[in-house]
Amino acid sequence: MTREQRTMMWRQRLASYVPGQIGVLEWCAQNGVDRKTFYYWRRRLLQPSPACHDNDWLSVTPVDEPEPRKDCKPCASGVSVRIGNAAIDLAPGFDENVLSAVVRVLEVPRC
Repeated sequence: MTREQRTMMWRQRLASYVPGQIGVLEWCAQNGVDRKTFYYWRRRLLQPSPACHDNDWLSVTPVDEPEPRKDCKPCASGVSVRIGNAAIDLAPGFDENVLSAVVRVLEVPRC
């Protein structure tokens, strides 16, 4: 298995861990993972690549509001984040832990 494949495998494995829903020890037991290994990979995947620079910015281009999806109810005061075909709709009172978990899954090193 290549380094990139192993990193992707661990990224996918750790995406199933949602803080607040299950404890680390319980998740490790359910997934057959040693606690130290869990923390090693979580720390490793959260560290920026040495080739990255803190002052790198991505450009954001506003687009026209898309047609509302038929399967969604519009919320009075929320926010919708759309990147390509993906969308994250946040209603007032959303669960920050779930959003954090989703962002970790979508996070891909740029460097």
